[in-house]
Amino acid sequence: MNIMNIGTWMLITSATLSFSVQAHDGHYTNKSWAACEEKALAEHCSYAQGEQIHQGSCQPVKHLLVCDKDKAPALLTTSDKAPVKFVKIFQKQTTAD
Repeated sequence: MNIMNIGTWMLITSATLSFSVQAHDGHYTNKSWAACEEKALAEHCSYAQGEQIHQGSCQPVKHLLVCDKDKAPALLTTSDKAPVKFVKIFQKQTTAD
């Protein structure tokens, strides 16, 4: 392998590694961090975001645990949404008095 090929290989390798680090770092939401606040490494976690439930396991990122998704998001069902709506309505009623 000559010097030109080594330089090209190093450039491609470093670009690939930096992209993979950036692609994995920073795509977590506050809910994904909160899902693992009181959990252990590799413990199952889940959180709702929008109309979806995300499931995964708690993995270390930047010295903290975050819920790293390992399944496709599932849509919230009516039964999943009902308690959340009830709590919001109840909170509005009690704070208005």
